[in-house]
Amino acid sequence: IHVCLMNSRNQASLERAWMNHIARHGQGNITITSISTDNEPVIGATSDYLATFKPSIRLVQAPSESHEPFVERRIRVIKERMRSVITDADYKWNYKMPNRLIIKLTLWAVQAINC
Repeated sequence: IHVCLMNSRNQASLERAWMNHIARHGQGNITITSISTDNEPVIGATSDYLATFKPSIRLVQAPSESHEPFVERRIRVIKERMRSVITDADYKWNYKMPNRLIIKLTLWAVQAINC
């Protein structure tokens, strides 16, 4: 699982995120041939960009009104890990985490799952 912070959900930001993810996989000599996603218009708009890679990357979008089950499950696991830490911090210290710390917590949860 890879995660990156996107300041907006426009096509240019998504293309930068794709490049980041593809470069990370390339460091491990992993060839990406397809990417499965939910059916969101901004993601569909990047299919031409993904086709420019060698070998070209095929974008597979889930049908309308449905979600990609593998991705949804991973998101649920990440949220569960984060929720347990946030609940524990709130219970012990009555502490509300700022957004910057929640971003770091997300990165930590993904790293913990990948280990």
